[in-house]
Amino acid sequence: MKTIALLSKNNEQKSFLPKRKIFVMLGLICFLLSGCLIKSLHPFYNPSDLVFRKDILGTYVDQEKGTWQIEQAIKQEFLKPDSPQNHYKITLVDDKKRKASFTGNLFKLDNNYYVDFYPDGGNNDDQIDLYNLHLLGVHTVAKVIIGKNNIHIKWYNEKWLSELFEQNKIRLAHEKVDNNDAVVLTASTNDLQKFMRKFANDPNAFKKSDKEKTDDFEYVLSRK
Repeated sequence: MKTIALLSKNNEQKSFLPKRKIFVMLGLICFLLSGCLIKSLHPFYNPSDLVFRKDILGTYVDQEKGTWQIEQAIKQEFLKPDSPQNHYKITLVDDKKRKASFTGNLFKLDNNYYVDFYPDGGNNDDQIDLYNLHLLGVHTVAKVIIGKNNIHIKWYNEKWLSELFEQNKIRLAHEKVDNNDAVVLTASTNDLQKFMRKFANDPNAFKKSDKEKTDDFEYVLSRK
């Protein structure tokens, strides 16, 4: 599986920092799941959609024996006090001790919660600067169901989306970025949200395939 990571135009993100250590999106996706996720150039939320829930802060374990740390993001500024932000730092350490960090923005559309994931940084110490100059981030989005002591995270499936495009069932700005027909959405945030609202309760949106009904794009986090 191949994919290309594109730069987000989110106003809350810096366009690019040459020295920043950023995971290749392919690595992040393979790290999390065995398939491809829907990727977007633009964020899936507007600032007015954001919500912050302190009750989800903490440490969790998933069904793959990975450990998730959900913390309130802190903005650090030179000569200024650190300030809490209304989004999260989400850190995953898998069973092989590999680490991935994300900026997580929790937002609500109608009665559904979602998290917009954006790569926050990584362990690319073995990569030279020229290589890092080619690595940029994209947004992915997951539907979130928050329980008392657990969180269900369900990502949309890229293959399902590609089939919608092939069948002309949706019109949403996008680009195919490699020979495997990987898709990167280029639609505006408002158009992305129209799409999400339309398919918010479609169970096929989160399944890997019809033949693998138990292999959903889902992580179940249980509080430690």
